[in-house]
Amino acid sequence: MKVRILQAACLLPLAGLGALFFFNAAFGEGVSRAFELLSSGNLAGLERWARDTGAWAPLIMAGLMVLQAISPIPIPALLVTITNSFLFGPLLGGLLSILSANVAAMVCFSIGRLFGEQVVERFVSEKTKERIDQLAGTHGTSAVFVARLVPIVPFDGVSYLCGIGRVRAAPFFFATLLGQAPAAMTYSWLAQEAAAGLKGERDPWLVTVTIALSVLGLLCFSWWVRGILRGRREVEEAAGDEHAGGES
Repeated sequence: MKVRILQAACLLPLAGLGALFFFNAAFGEGVSRAFELLSSGNLAGLERWARDTGAWAPLIMAGLMVLQAISPIPIPALLVTITNSFLFGPLLGGLLSILSANVAAMVCFSIGRLFGEQVVERFVSEKTKERIDQLAGTHGTSAVFVARLVPIVPFDGVSYLCGIGRVRAAPFFFATLLGQAPAAMTYSWLAQEAAAGLKGERDPWLVTVTIALSVLGLLCFSWWVRGILRGRREVEEAAGDEHAGGES
């Protein structure tokens, strides 16, 4: 019973955002405006919006990170991360993205855990499930950590599937936090480099090469970690088989 209560508590951020949206006019209008500007890719408009919105802006962007995870309207989490970097700088924007993405992950995880596979199927296709299984190549908390490192693994799909799986909430939370941090901070920094290139403050070719090498490096690092964890799992399974054979 206590576990169920804790799992339900993970949905409180969603309930809080819903209450703010419907009962606080400033927040509701800010979310709608930010969503519109983000969907159209109007970065100049977003900068003006952030200045005009003031202290509400970080909370609204955090809310958008959560809402994109459960919304049928496709706004990638990466786009929100990049926008946070433009609006709040690479460090604060990156930290905001990491924390809000973790909240979004826990919301998706709790939806899966509380409502089961029939509800999750509405959010995650069979093709996405297979893709996550292939790219993770391992199980449990290790799979979560690897999936967060690999930029091309669907972030929210992992959260929903872990909710209906055997992964416990606390390890899931920390694996998500540690796994996504390198990618989120890398994207946040690259967003600043891209902005400098667009403004003519950096050589566009140098910026392009920097972005390409950084993403490639992140991919190589994630696959290296994946290989280590997968190899460790295979050794443990082999040891378990030998132990079982010795007992028989």
